[in-house]
Amino acid sequence: MTHSAPIRNAHLRPQAVLIREREVHAPGARREAGFDRGAYDTLTWLVEGGSGPLTGEMVGLPLPAAVIVHELAAAEAVLSTAPGRCHAYAGAVLETLMWAEMVTPEPPRALVPQSPAGERSPHLP
Repeated sequence: MTHSAPIRNAHLRPQAVLIREREVHAPGARREAGFDRGAYDTLTWLVEGGSGPLTGEMVGLPLPAAVIVHELAAAEAVLSTAPGRCHAYAGAVLETLMWAEMVTPEPPRALVPQSPAGERSPHLP
């Protein structure tokens, strides 16, 4: 006789917090398929279930922890390849899942490269 391990549900931030964070990314998600879209799709999946943002694996609520691990692995696989169109989306999936599982304290935000204000370019002799 074989025994299967019990399914462990993911331990996530409260649903209301996930929904509020999803609204932060909604405007950007409507404009493009980059970071905001990845964060929005991931948060929607965490709140509603359905197909995973990268794997497409269909699940209901509550999400099993193993399914989240599959999404994390898919994001890491995309990010380990040469930079391309999907990197911002996959980065958002990774950051959003880590935040939702309370691994990281800060909510997912796209990094926008900025030059420090007031700095001048160095002068060569």
